[in-house]
Amino acid sequence: MTDRRSELESRRRELLAKSAAQRGLLATATRDIESRLRGLDHVIDLTRRFVAQPVLLASALTMVMLIGPKRLLSWAGRALVLFSTGRRLLRRMR
Repeated sequence: MTDRRSELESRRRELLAKSAAQRGLLATATRDIESRLRGLDHVIDLTRRFVAQPVLLASALTMVMLIGPKRLLSWAGRALVLFSTGRRLLRRMR
């Protein structure tokens, strides 16, 4: 009976250690997901603000019509590359 009890106690300690490790992994994954969703929330918030301003929406549509969607997308792609590069540089400088 004592052998069985010590086996059960040993198994219990192993399971407790395993569950603690899993909780740590889950907490890390949750923080990662939350940080990604924070960025998405920011984009959604900016979109809502933009759409709520009819003057801004009309100006954007006018730009698309005057400049052309292909050129505007090309400019947006370049701006995105510059923005992400600048952001990386600022992170490395800190």
